[in-house]
Amino acid sequence: AVGFKIGDGVQNTKDIVKECSDVDCAANFVNGLSHGGYSGWHLPSRDELLTLHTNWSSITKIKIPKGVYWASNQNTSNKANMAHTAAIGTTGALVYEQKNSFASINVVAVKEF
Repeated sequence: AVGFKIGDGVQNTKDIVKECSDVDCAANFVNGLSHGGYSGWHLPSRDELLTLHTNWSSITKIKIPKGVYWASNQNTSNKANMAHTAAIGTTGALVYEQKNSFASINVVAVKEF
């Protein structure tokens, strides 16, 4: 799950689901999500998440709260422990976080765009 570009979130999520059997895994949560009659959700890649941040004020209709959110891409040198996060609606800062920090980091499910 190392794709960073727009469109990479779908494959990243599939890759994570194949490797992560943890029920609390963010990718497993969005992969099985059915909302508003829609399925096929995925975790956004870094660039998809940054696009949400850049357009946050104009997409208030979907009501994404300000906060730190998981991206679907992992740290290429430490895939087992680290994944990207981004601060949406605030600074847009990108950092790698320990995957075991899941309780303090939000998840947003997106459809392919």
